[in-house]
Amino acid sequence: NSVMFDGEDVTNQVTDNVLTTSQLYADAQISVSFENSPAGTYVLSQTSPMKAFVDDSGQLCIDDTMGDEQVVVTNVEGQLLHRITSKGSRIIIPLAAQGIYVVSTKTKSIKVCF
Repeated sequence: NSVMFDGEDVTNQVTDNVLTTSQLYADAQISVSFENSPAGTYVLSQTSPMKAFVDDSGQLCIDDTMGDEQVVVTNVEGQLLHRITSKGSRIIIPLAAQGIYVVSTKTKSIKVCF
C-alpha cells in the first residue's frame, strides 16, 4: 500500500487510516495504491478542472466543467445568483453589477472580481 501527496510518498504519515495535511491554499493531488487490488490504483476524489473569469464585455465565463456538474454562482455575501447544471461546455452569464462573485462546484470554488 502507498499514499502519494503531490508526488511525494507520505505513506509513513498515515495514522489509523488518516492522512492529515497542513492547510491547503491550492489544488492538491492524492493517490492511494492498494497492493491486493486488481486495478492497482483508485482515484478517491477528483477536483473539478473548472476555470472562471470575466471577459472584456463583462460576462462571467466558466470553462472546463465536467458534464452534469452542478455550478453555483453567489455574491460575496453568499446570496445565490445562479444554479446551473453543466453540459461540459462553456457557461456564459451576463453580470449585472461589478463586484466579487464566487463560482463553486462540489469540489472547487473560485473568486472572480469584476
